Parts: sequence; structure tokens; C-alpha cells
Amino acid sequence: MGIPSVKKIKHFIEKPFDVLINTCMRTNRPLEYISTYSKAALRIGRYDDNKTYCYDLMLHTDENTSITNFLQQAERYLKMVKKGG
Repeated sequence: MGIPSVKKIKHFIEKPFDVLINTCMRTNRPLEYISTYSKAALRIGRYDDNKTYCYDLMLHTDENTSITNFLQQAERYLKMVKKGG
């Protein structure tokens, strides 16, 4: 079902991180579950029309986007948010 059952995962979900970034470029139900229920102030992930409940900020990427490029995009937007606040 994609729901992690390990105690460490529950502990991780409960931590109030400032930012949580899911760098997985493919569908990964356990990571989407973690993103959905995380207590992080800002949850970032890859854009998917069907996964808007998982993230607060979604980045458009194509199938060939590297994790490095994805993180560079995330950093660019985080800097914008920081300047605006």
C-alpha cells in the first residue's frame, strides 16, 4: 500500500523541519506518504497533477532532469522566498 510502518519513519514525519525536499524523480509511494504527513514547514517535490496533496511547492521537471538540476531549481525558489520574507 506504500505506507511505511517503521518507528523511525514515524519519528521522522513528526520532526518539524524547515524544509523537506523529495528528490525522487519517479513515483515512490512511501516517500510520497512521508511528504504528505511530514510536519515540515515547506514540502518540496516534483510536479504531478495527481500529487498536489504531497507538497507545498512542486517543481516542473522532465524525465531527464538530474537530481542536481532539481536541487538547483529548489535552491533558486527558496532564495526567492527568503528575499520576499
